[in-house]
Amino acid sequence: MTDLTKYTPHAIVQSIYKSWPARRTTGHRAHLGGSQIGHHCDRYLWYQFRWADCDDFSDKGRLLRLFEHGEVEEERIVKDLRAIGADVYPVDPETGKQWFFSAFGGHFGLSLDATGHNFPDTPAWRLLEFKTASDKSFKELIKKGVKDWNPQYYAQVIVGMELSGLKKCLHITVNKNTDEMYAESIKPNITEATRLLDRAERVIFSNEPLQKCSEDPAWYLCKWCKMQDICHGGRVAQVNMRTCVFSTPTRDGQWYCEKCERNIPESEQHTHHHLMRPDLVPYATAVEATDDWIKYESEHGVFFNSNLDEPYHYTSQEMRDYKGTLPLDKEAEEFRTAFDGKVVGDD
Repeated sequence: MTDLTKYTPHAIVQSIYKSWPARRTTGHRAHLGGSQIGHHCDRYLWYQFRWADCDDFSDKGRLLRLFEHGEVEEERIVKDLRAIGADVYPVDPETGKQWFFSAFGGHFGLSLDATGHNFPDTPAWRLLEFKTASDKSFKELIKKGVKDWNPQYYAQVIVGMELSGLKKCLHITVNKNTDEMYAESIKPNITEATRLLDRAERVIFSNEPLQKCSEDPAWYLCKWCKMQDICHGGRVAQVNMRTCVFSTPTRDGQWYCEKCERNIPESEQHTHHHLMRPDLVPYATAVEATDDWIKYESEHGVFFNSNLDEPYHYTSQEMRDYKGTLPLDKEAEEFRTAFDGKVVGDD
């Protein structure tokens, strides 16, 4: 009989992978990040800020471990720079925390890998950004330079210089296959930084989803996008305050609930009461609403998004969990109502 164990990870390796989700915090961040603002799609950024969906790493321990590889490499690069006489600060000496700059009341934020000065080529202070790359990607970087190799990385440091006030950036990338290093000095670009911050403001304060980069779900950038299901696949968004119809980001960095008439702290935003924003229910049209329910029409009939225990009334979480088009058919809905059931999926 064929030995199938040679095609699967060793039991110890599997155990290590499974341990990673509990060891590393994943999920939504409170602000729109400077590492994201160069992304090619406005709609993606709007979804990201609204917590409409996120990567599920619950069974992807290998990837989580890979993410930490870059953080370990950062420590090595800092040691390398200090070894050649530079003064490097991975954290702010005054706070002991990572360098962080924000805008729009804190709705937009950007962390720096480090700052430093007294380098062999110049004593001037610099923003420092560190990356790793596969051998193939690294060779492309050498040919193209950071700006054309990865526009998102370029946007990150351009905005970083604008918010921090630093006038120079040293971008260092390490080849993960060979340990070869590539360094590039990047100058400020005020025009581009202004454009990117204007974009961030538009993403944060737009009351409706921004334009998609493509209407074709098979286009390669859309096909592999983590927002594919909600953008092109007809899936309802995740349930949290930011996808609720009553929520609004404010200029002072808060999230305001119109129903509660108060600001809701981040700690409460994942569990807050909820009616899904109609523009995040892609297969149905809202036709009527009160403070307690939203009435929809779909190709399958009429249903309500509410927390009421009534026929054809579905909570936002039920709408998210069900991967088909609501409402349920008559027989299924009668069964659900008779046994006080919940919609948990269509598998």
